[in-house]
Amino acid sequence: MSDRTQGFLSLLFTAFLFGSYGLGVRAMDGYFSDFGQVFVRFCIAAMISMALVFFFGKRLFSIPKVKIATLGLFCLVYPFSSIFLTLSVLNTKAVTAVFMLYSGSIVTEFFYGTLLLKEKLDRYKIISVLLTLVGLIIYLGNFNWSIISIGMIFGLLAGLCDGLGNSLTPSLKSIPRMTTVFYQYIFGSFLAGLLVFWSGQKVVEASLDFKGIFLTLLFAGFIVSISYILKFGFEKIEVSLGSVILASELFFALVINYLFLHEIPTVHEAIGSLLIFLAIFMTQVDIKKLSDKPNRL
Repeated sequence: MSDRTQGFLSLLFTAFLFGSYGLGVRAMDGYFSDFGQVFVRFCIAAMISMALVFFFGKRLFSIPKVKIATLGLFCLVYPFSSIFLTLSVLNTKAVTAVFMLYSGSIVTEFFYGTLLLKEKLDRYKIISVLLTLVGLIIYLGNFNWSIISIGMIFGLLAGLCDGLGNSLTPSLKSIPRMTTVFYQYIFGSFLAGLLVFWSGQKVVEASLDFKGIFLTLLFAGFIVSISYILKFGFEKIEVSLGSVILASELFFALVINYLFLHEIPTVHEAIGSLLIFLAIFMTQVDIKKLSDKPNRL
């Protein structure tokens, strides 16, 4: 299996996991405040990733000097992406926040990959990116584009941070993946703690029973797995196509929410997600090679 195929499958699986992310958030909602659950998740995720680093004998503090600045920026933008997305959801509709998130990340990764990483640019890649953006617009539905809200701005900032973090991933190949994940969540814990303090929210809103503790630990392990697989995927595939593949989260989320939460998707959401899936297909199929095959009929 080629590196590109490994990267594609890893990001597609990550998108599926992201699609079920909302189930975990809702499961923890009865126990923690909005920012409190982010803080708790990040703290536990940092401890899990640190334990895994030592268990597998990887280095935790021996970071190449030339990579310290890149690692610091990487660990900084991801928590800010989560914070900006949270603020976006609180100030606008969730579907608008997700649209701005992926719009920002797709554009950021496309230009970073083609201009700075000198990734090959062909018409099929351009079509897949444009098709994804069209799918996102249709997914958004009947939106009043004349109104630019603070929630939309926060969503766009979340996408820019997310796209920059993904784009920096290939530059961190020399650092063990789980070590990078540890620093990502230790930085995130600090920033989420500041956010809890600034907002005045309580961390825990209800007493934790066995179910709450189990769900919290499970969800923390879940996001550690997502971060590891995400890093693996972006090390194997072109950065400029990463968020196109991850946008399939919208399709998976529709299916998962329909099956488990009984949420029925709208026509806009169904058509938009199918267009995104078509764009993902175009990133993997060599259309020129298919057209060169002789006609056997």
